[in-house]
Amino acid sequence: MRLARDTEAALDRLDIEGYELVSIVPIIGGRWNVEKFDSRVTGTLFKTPTVAPDTAASWGYSMTDGVMIVARKRS
Repeated sequence: MRLARDTEAALDRLDIEGYELVSIVPIIGGRWNVEKFDSRVTGTLFKTPTVAPDTAASWGYSMTDGVMIVARKRS
């Protein structure tokens, strides 16, 4: 919500100062995380615990962190 309000305020200010909008380009940022798990598996041959290779789960997403506004002075 804040990005939308700030963008609208900047566009209003540019309009008042005599500029026209040329383009708005989103600035994208990414977030990610990896979680490792120690997998312990019980062996079936002698009922001895064996350690399986470590496993991991990861996730990531992107979001709009900001915008770049390009405007030109009206003639």
